[in-house]
Amino acid sequence: MVTLTRPENIPYFFINGLKDKDILEDIDNVCSYEVQEVERVLAGMQDKENAAARLEGRQPKPVEWDGKIRLLKRSKNGNYYFPFGLVDRVIRVLRIYGTDFAVNDGRSRCQSIPEVGSCGEIELRPYQRDALTKLVSNCYNASGIISLPTGAGKTIIALFWARMVKGPFWVLVHRKELLDQWHDEIKRLYPGIEVARIGAGYEDKPAFATVAMVQTLANIVKDGKQKFETDLLIMDECHVIPAKNAYSVGMAFQATYRLGLSATPYRTDGEDLKIFACCGEKASVVTVEDLVSGGHITRPTFIMAKIPAADLPHYSSWSNVVRHGITANASRNQAIEDMARKYLKEGRQVYIHVNQIMHGQGLKRRLEDVGAEWVCGSTPKKERTRIIEDYKAGKIPCLVSTLLKEGVSIDGISCLIYAAGGKSEVATIQTIGRALRKDPKFDDAIIIDFMDKGHRYLEEHREQRIATYRTVYGLLFEY
Repeated sequence: MVTLTRPENIPYFFINGLKDKDILEDIDNVCSYEVQEVERVLAGMQDKENAAARLEGRQPKPVEWDGKIRLLKRSKNGNYYFPFGLVDRVIRVLRIYGTDFAVNDGRSRCQSIPEVGSCGEIELRPYQRDALTKLVSNCYNASGIISLPTGAGKTIIALFWARMVKGPFWVLVHRKELLDQWHDEIKRLYPGIEVARIGAGYEDKPAFATVAMVQTLANIVKDGKQKFETDLLIMDECHVIPAKNAYSVGMAFQATYRLGLSATPYRTDGEDLKIFACCGEKASVVTVEDLVSGGHITRPTFIMAKIPAADLPHYSSWSNVVRHGITANASRNQAIEDMARKYLKEGRQVYIHVNQIMHGQGLKRRLEDVGAEWVCGSTPKKERTRIIEDYKAGKIPCLVSTLLKEGVSIDGISCLIYAAGGKSEVATIQTIGRALRKDPKFDDAIIIDFMDKGHRYLEEHREQRIATYRTVYGLLFEY
């Protein structure tokens, strides 16, 4: 019989008693992925070998590689092992071959999974409870990834689960704004416990609840010696965190349960497998369409505004295309201003998203007479907090900012103008969902982008944005 054994203190399963090479090959396939731009990576590996050969005074060896990253490893004594999060995939392979197997989990708490009960301080919506129930029922050891659109209450779900687990927990984030937001939400929803912060200038000692920057922990665990123990590990925006950092930090934790939270349950670089390896499989995916049909968020109305083509030579550099096609494009900026004024007159709160500071400051000057404010990551914290709170309270009608891409929670948006252009990460466009929170004054949320043209970069990026809108919003994206 084949056994999959997980020791007490490490997040890996060891395979014992498996001799069939075909089965091993298929297990290797489900525990590996192909790297994008293999030739570039291979060239870099060859460069390193050439440099090492020169230092050692020898002839360089040709580097050979099939372009795959393998998470199935072999120990010194010959046993194969793989990250715990891939156990369901390995089990599926064994079942396909009709192999007799047993799973042995040596951890003391692995058999006492909490039920999704009730918590007086935190009340779940039906779709939130359903997502958590699927995590407990369908994922090995109640560890996996829940995918929820922005604004669907992922923090509520995570902290409800923490209350059910009834033990210490860590939350891993990748931006300072998220570090502070989680800290404040834990204080609000889990009163009476000590909450620590690590990273971004904070050096607290771990507490019952600890919120930490992945980048900080990655520097701590890079030598492979530092390990962490906790009852529950929560990885926020787990598909946005660079996979190398997420994986190295996640595998340094000895956690009884793991919960990955993501608005976008996939990556564009092909490294999803590392996220599943350290969090577990996808337990539940809730889409924007699900939430709109359930009446939880407002239906979006998309406008892809037509503007004159930018006058750019075909040989223009990317920096020139950005400047003359986006940030300093007079007709485009005039269209942004006109759109903002139109919807401000309707009584909507307008948010204008930009990527570049000079662009944002210029748009703010155009709209100063209607009370527009500007805020970005470098705005002093006290002033930034004041501006965001005033916007949420309706005291500021128009906000121009870079903060959506930085993970800041900004409520109150009923008209969002996506002025940044570019390819736009799925995560950033997903964050547009903040404009879809229910507003009693309006039965829709206006989302505006632009039909940029005049250079292949502008047109390619426009089409990529449109494709991303379709991916994130499905049939709701009409223009």
